[in-house]
Amino acid sequence: EVMLNLRGQNNLSDLVQHASHLDDTLIRDVIIEHTSGIHVLLAPSNIQIAQGIKADDMYTIFMALSRIYDFIVVDNGSMLSEPSVTMMDAADRILLVTNPDLATLHDTSRFIQLSRSLGYAPDKILTVLNRAGVNGGVRQNDIEAVLHYQLYAQVPNDPDAALRSLNRGIPMLARYPRSPASKALKQISKNLLDLTLTDTMREPVPSERPARDALISSSQMG
Repeated sequence: EVMLNLRGQNNLSDLVQHASHLDDTLIRDVIIEHTSGIHVLLAPSNIQIAQGIKADDMYTIFMALSRIYDFIVVDNGSMLSEPSVTMMDAADRILLVTNPDLATLHDTSRFIQLSRSLGYAPDKILTVLNRAGVNGGVRQNDIEAVLHYQLYAQVPNDPDAALRSLNRGIPMLARYPRSPASKALKQISKNLLDLTLTDTMREPVPSERPARDALISSSQMG
């Protein structure tokens, strides 16, 4: 909402009220079209309403959206909850964004370790290094050694362009298309489109309850 400078009267909570009988017309009434052409389903601005959304309703809405759109990107945030883990279960790929500092890498490593208990396929989690090349940052080889995970992609550090884009509510790719960070993001998108899923027709398999609870509890404890 902030990054895209979008304002709308409707949001996800309007679909939750009708989760049991969603139709394409209702969904399109709630969706907002950005000037770039992407369609956006805004999160509720009221935190209490957002926290009250149930995982089952989120999954129902996600499946309804998948009937309309070929590609869906969910901003899952950094805190894990029952709805967010449900979205990870339903996703074909999870982009795990990390930074080249020890504190962030520690949290990233813990997430990777715990997520293995959820039974995801090895190629489901794709780790993306943000702010690559920042002065004083941990090097790629050391990052992969710490995570025991190969980086899927890197986004070069470009703080000035990122900050200006954020403050103006204009995507970096539109505002600064020649930025190394913009070029990296564009390449990541192309690579994701080129990925061939081994079982695209399968229904998402929910994680085992104990593993889900362990992951959520760990996140809440920090």
